[in-house]
Amino acid sequence: LAITGDANAKAASGGAADSVCLDRGWETELGWTGRANVLVATGGKDPEGLRAALTSTCMVSVPREAVLDLPARATAVRSLVLNGDAANYRRMEKNFLSWVRETKGDAALARAAKAEAITKLMALWEADGLAKVKAATEYTTALTSQGEQVVLMAHHKSVVLAMYEALLNEGLKVGAIIGGMSSEAKAEVVDAFQAGNLDVVIGNIEAAGTGLTLTAAAPLAFVQLPRA
Repeated sequence: LAITGDANAKAASGGAADSVCLDRGWETELGWTGRANVLVATGGKDPEGLRAALTSTCMVSVPREAVLDLPARATAVRSLVLNGDAANYRRMEKNFLSWVRETKGDAALARAAKAEAITKLMALWEADGLAKVKAATEYTTALTSQGEQVVLMAHHKSVVLAMYEALLNEGLKVGAIIGGMSSEAKAEVVDAFQAGNLDVVIGNIEAAGTGLTLTAAAPLAFVQLPRA
């Protein structure tokens, strides 16, 4: 607890000892530090009262929007025209459905072919992502022409790299975050993007899905949805 053990705790509790402040404001339990048992705060007894005591003595309350300069969050689904780029996906989808239809009646074969079914589904998912590369490139280019920085996300490395090449060919400054990159390499991409030196960052959903600050962009688009 940050306020215990100093003058702030006494100020918040009206001059009482810091242990009294802890007891009055918090639900506590004993915790072992490796040397001794100490009281550890596990929750507030009176959050509003504690907040009032803290803000009137030793804590400054700042609105979230004053600290984090983030745009309002919104979600939109865009229908993009794939033209002929989906032909390979449609062919694979048709072949997959025919394969399922042929094997459905034989339970033993279906069980034996379970791994094959997963492999076929993954290939279908990848083909679907690749079919969207051209349309997603056009959409992203339109956003950057309006002065936007953009974050794109995809699952398959092949889709990330295809998007990367397509956007480079459009003359954009692009960074990619994929599995296998070191923390330092990821940080370099993030820093360049946050500084405005990159127009687009394309991330693998697993490699770039958590722990990265990419707040320079308002638009975030998923070329592929994550696995359920």
